[in-house]
Amino acid sequence: MNLIYLKEALQNNNTIQEIYLDKNDLGKNEKNMMFLKEALHINNSIKKLDLVWYFIGDNKKNMLYLKEALEINNSIQELNLAENNIGTHENDMLYLKEALIINCSIKILNLCGNYIICNLKNMKYLKEALQINKSILQLNLFRNHLGNNEKNMLYLKEALQINNSIQQLNLGGNDLGYNEKSMLHLKEALKINNTINELNISGNNLYYNVNNMLYLNEALKINNSIKIINLSENRLGNNEENLLYLKEALQLNNSLKIINLTRNNLNKKEKNMIYIKEALKINKSIQELIVDGNDLQQFEIREIIRLINKC
Repeated sequence: MNLIYLKEALQNNNTIQEIYLDKNDLGKNEKNMMFLKEALHINNSIKKLDLVWYFIGDNKKNMLYLKEALEINNSIQELNLAENNIGTHENDMLYLKEALIINCSIKILNLCGNYIICNLKNMKYLKEALQINKSILQLNLFRNHLGNNEKNMLYLKEALQINNSIQQLNLGGNDLGYNEKSMLHLKEALKINNTINELNISGNNLYYNVNNMLYLNEALKINNSIKIINLSENRLGNNEENLLYLKEALQLNNSLKIINLTRNNLNKKEKNMIYIKEALKINKSIQELIVDGNDLQQFEIREIIRLINKC
């Protein structure tokens, strides 16, 4: 497939709002990204651009062309760059930073499954972008292994302490639990940030060190903006202290409405459910507690429902 024909079509069409170029190898030929750039310079109708599995990271000029497109285009609101090996070239994230500093139309940015960890400068560039950009509302950094080096989360902390636009943040699958300083940095970010209302930290092996939940406990006691938190697949039930810290947080927090505890081995320790019930007896804000995949007894589920409904 050659994008020169798509370029010609988009330059003469002002009705198409969504473009899906995912799951192909167009990015292996830099001319395709150049054609896309030229199309986006003229087209002002596209609101969603999906480039998942486009192999952007396979050619160092791709991100340069994308930068040049986004610096001029002001119609794209959702940009999906997931699974593109972005970060393998040193300038990939630099170009993205330069684009985001100028672009003020993108509201949803998906960087899931890239190679941001290849160079510590990558998160530094993202930090510098987010400290200036005021348009991004949803940021997806799922499965970027940010926890492999604590400086990644340090840079993210510094970004979130200044950024006041991001409302939804996905940090799932980032191995944050293996390095407790990662969760410490997240805690310090959440104690200051007051715009994030949905936080996903699922699949981060938080069970690995009980300090991880202690840090989250301390954050949730102060933060009053988060309404939805996803803690699924963290094996929290392996150590009852994790649920004790969660209980203490929920007894003081009055902003959380939805908590996802799916597949957390809650059935492993008797006190796990005791702590959850004690939290729900005092907490007045929680409207939904998701406990699927924990092999709980039916009477325990009924008790959770009764406590949430306060009946």
